[in-house]
Amino acid sequence: MSDEKVSQKPLMVGISLAILVLSARLLYLVDQSLRDGEGMGLSGDGAIETIPILILLLSLIHISEPTR
Repeated sequence: MSDEKVSQKPLMVGISLAILVLSARLLYLVDQSLRDGEGMGLSGDGAIETIPILILLLSLIHISEPTR
């Protein structure tokens, strides 16, 4: 494993944990909304929280790509 990949590993773990936390929060919001009878609940806070998840996923994909 190259030194660059080793130094990126903590960053990748941190991004993965952030994705996990944001996804769990979004799942909780949708669950609460469904229990309250309001539908999927992806308006307001729920819709905004999907954007950071997508950005973090894209950055994780970009970091994990092999360099040429």
